[in-house]
Amino acid sequence: DGAAFGIVTYQNGMNVSRKEFMKMSYDIAKQFSEDTLSMGIYNPTEGIPGDLCRVLKEFAHVDTPTVNRTRQLMNALIDTLPEINPKARWVHLCHSEGGLIAKRGIQGMTSERREKMRQHCLVIALGPARPLSNRHVLEAFNYYSDKDNVTTRFCQRYLNREDYNIQIVQSLTPSGERAFLAGDHAFTNE
Repeated sequence: DGAAFGIVTYQNGMNVSRKEFMKMSYDIAKQFSEDTLSMGIYNPTEGIPGDLCRVLKEFAHVDTPTVNRTRQLMNALIDTLPEINPKARWVHLCHSEGGLIAKRGIQGMTSERREKMRQHCLVIALGPARPLSNRHVLEAFNYYSDKDNVTTRFCQRYLNREDYNIQIVQSLTPSGERAFLAGDHAFTNE
């Protein structure tokens, strides 16, 4: 139908340094055409205790500064993209807390903007703290590792709902490379 990926955005979860985010950005950008605009939305770490406090607020539907900044960028993109190319598609990738931030950001949009999101935005969520619904975007793909000890529990109540595309995939990370408590939750391009 002439649709093309015009923009790719991505957002990290908690406890990610700026240096780690830069590597993540590079790894993601390599997966798309050089003609595709790639934009990283850095979710700055405040250390594990500070990040956990922020996540708990987001779970309680509090719009943290990170949620507000993300919503502002999403609003600007969804207001502009259809004007430039009505058939363009926007791909948003998010990991862990980034999924919760995206969901909160979209839920707080106006109904007009949410409708535009349903026409233009595809989401690929990797181990999201909250899965995204196909009611929020054109299509949402939520992937969890079967060895993820952090966020897989958060998708359980959404597994049998028609409006959620959730896949629990077999871990490819060797057991010796998994984090002690988190298991297979880290973002990696391998």
